[in-house]
Amino acid sequence: MTADAWRPATREEIQQYYTDYFPEKYRSG
Repeated sequence: MTADAWRPATREEIQQYYTDYFPEKYRSG
């Protein structure tokens, strides 16, 4: 395994996670 595989999630990745799993709560509109 490489260190890159365990890098912290980027802000974009976190935003995508929440919009995918909790769209009703994190809708950006």
